[in-house]
Amino acid sequence: MADYKALTMAFFDEKKLKYSELDEVALRVGFDYENVKNLSIFCIFDKDGEGKIQMVTSPLGTFKGEKTVTGLTIVNQLNNTYRWVKFMLNDSQDLIARVDAILSPETVGPEVYELVLRSANIIDEAYPDIMRALWT
Repeated sequence: MADYKALTMAFFDEKKLKYSELDEVALRVGFDYENVKNLSIFCIFDKDGEGKIQMVTSPLGTFKGEKTVTGLTIVNQLNNTYRWVKFMLNDSQDLIARVDAILSPETVGPEVYELVLRSANIIDEAYPDIMRALWT
């Protein structure tokens, strides 16, 4: 059975993409972009060694109380605009972005690399809209 996390780390090393190994199934990749600073994308590989990954971001904003409806509205707008990343409010009312994917052992490194970079770019592009919704 392929070690998807190890294959991904080897590809990240080759591409010089910095990451932190969190445990036996998870990596953290950090970004500081034009609009969003201190963005973390957590890559969580299937613990049974199957070719599945879930990528989840650090919170992008919190929409509690009277802001919940605003949060749900911006989530719907973002999900209608961007197709590669799914935005949602989690149980703590934090707006996060998620990606779920099936991986192939032959291409896991490039696949995860592309998903991480694409997600970070989308989030950076969407971040001003998220902040506008949060603070207006």
